[in-house]
Amino acid sequence: MKKRIMGLFFCMATIFTLGTFSIHAQYKNFSGSAGFTQKKVGTQNTKENYEYLSGVNWKKSDHKDHKMWFTIKNSDGVQRGRQLINRPGNGTTYFETNCKYGYYYYLYANREHLGNPNTYVSGTWQP
Repeated sequence: MKKRIMGLFFCMATIFTLGTFSIHAQYKNFSGSAGFTQKKVGTQNTKENYEYLSGVNWKKSDHKDHKMWFTIKNSDGVQRGRQLINRPGNGTTYFETNCKYGYYYYLYANREHLGNPNTYVSGTWQP
C-alpha cells in the first residue's frame, strides 16, 4: 500500500511539474522595420503558460552585428518586459516579464541609438 501511494504521489508530482513549469508555448512569427522609435513587429499573441519567462528568437535582419531592444506590451500598451539582444542568429533569448496566462500581448522593436537607421527584423516570439 505504501509503494502504491508513493508511486501515485511521484506520478502526480511529475505531471504537475511538467504542466506548470514548461516554457514550450506557442511561438509566433514576427517581422517589421524599426528605428530608434518603438514599432510593433509582432501580431497579437496569447500567453499560454504560467512561466514568468518570455522568449524572442531574432533570426534575421537587414543589417549585421547590431543591437535591438525587444519589448512586450499588453493590449493597453503597458510594457510587461524588455530585453536588449546583441545580434540576430543566436537562438532564443529568454527574459523575465510580467505577462500573465491567458492575456494578449504584442512585440515591439527599436534600435539602440538615436542615429541608427530603420532595420528590418524577423523571427519568432512568445509572451
